Amino acid sequence: MLVERFAGLVSIHISMPRLDWIFLLASAWFVVSRIYAAEGGGPVPPVPPGALVGGPAVVASTPAVWKDTRTLSAGSSVTLTLGTNHWTVRWVPPGRFMMGSPVDEANRDKDEEQHEVEFSRGFFMAETECTQAQWEAVMPKNPSHGKSPDEAVNQVNWKEAQDYCRALTERHRAQGVIPTGWEWDLPTEAQWEYACRAGTTGAFAGDLSSLAWIESNSDGKAHAVKTRQPNAWGLHDLHGNAWEWCRDWYGDYSTNALKDPSGPSAGSFRCYRGGSRIYGARRARSAIRGAMTPEMRGDYLGFRPVLLPPR
Repeated sequence: MLVERFAGLVSIHISMPRLDWIFLLASAWFVVSRIYAAEGGGPVPPVPPGALVGGPAVVASTPAVWKDTRTLSAGSSVTLTLGTNHWTVRWVPPGRFMMGSPVDEANRDKDEEQHEVEFSRGFFMAETECTQAQWEAVMPKNPSHGKSPDEAVNQVNWKEAQDYCRALTERHRAQGVIPTGWEWDLPTEAQWEYACRAGTTGAFAGDLSSLAWIESNSDGKAHAVKTRQPNAWGLHDLHGNAWEWCRDWYGDYSTNALKDPSGPSAGSFRCYRGGSRIYGARRARSAIRGAMTPEMRGDYLGFRPVLLPPR
């Protein structure tokens, strides 16, 4: 078991099967509770609100956790809770990268002009696409075709994805899980691609067959999130499985270097990224861009929120 401690944040990584570590932690809690009660300590103190025990990370949800992210390394995980549901996010550090694709990349599109992007501040990105269980924890109705708690929510339009982010922000702030200033949102195209690449420069963030559910291996069926390998920063399913809404309006890229870009100020189409289980490798490239009207829905379209620090 490896314990990492960062400025008020404790991340516990346990390398054993899920049922084994759940049993181990439950057994340890039972023993402690019996000793505590036998020594006259009374009832066992409850787990603090917002702290998840037994997952990939254990986080005490106080503002102190969020004050200094400078010591976090790329891919460091934090888990936030709401009731019995949890959201694991991965740290995406400040930095710069080449956005878009080089002219000699196979099967590239003309709207992928390569340009440098710099991020002056890091952010957290959800480890997986928003699942149906996470959606149902916040929103009144699950619109997905094919109900399954561990699969990506689908049939969600752009506005509904934004509504979810705002509602989750309010719920987490009200419960003291995140402090004022931090907020959930959809990623910009630049944030999405930077996180997807995770330091890579090729068409994919690694071996595509290991990373993605696409046309060649999915049998055309939806799959639970986190059943393919993650990229170098611990993020799953950025290639394939389901397309993911981004915050930007669609527009031509700048040919100049940009710092903290937010995309065009207006437009007719919203961007989406990542490919899906019914498309091939060409449509799962890190640089591929998609766009549709914000009202559109689809069985193969979901989203993945980011958790942003105060501006």
